[in-house]
Amino acid sequence: KQAKIKGVFEKFCETKDFEVIAWRDVPTDNSTLGPSSLACEPKMEQVFVKSKKTLDPKILETELMILRRQFEREVKGDREGSQPIDDTDFYPCTLSSRTIVYKGMLTPEQVREYFSDLRDERFETYLALVHSRFS
Repeated sequence: KQAKIKGVFEKFCETKDFEVIAWRDVPTDNSTLGPSSLACEPKMEQVFVKSKKTLDPKILETELMILRRQFEREVKGDREGSQPIDDTDFYPCTLSSRTIVYKGMLTPEQVREYFSDLRDERFETYLALVHSRFS
């Protein structure tokens, strides 16, 4: 399923003047997760794309947001001429050149431990935000 969605995404990008340059498995450590989180833990990947056109950074951000929204509609079959794809394992958090989003069924204390990137000293950020919701 994931390979199919990735292939469709890559072809979709080509039609929108973008090119997929890499896929990256998001490194995680699930040793602190409980049974309910482990039961629905997804495979997470990051995709890196580049525009075939030279764009101002603000225009690039807008184009990436439009690309993500249009692809979401493509996968759901909401776009004219599109066929729905089984998207039960597909959820794009963001497609941005400036923002990285990590999501999970985690307590605030688990976020840093779960996402190895957040412990990597090579990562620098101006701001990090954790939103926590319990129901």
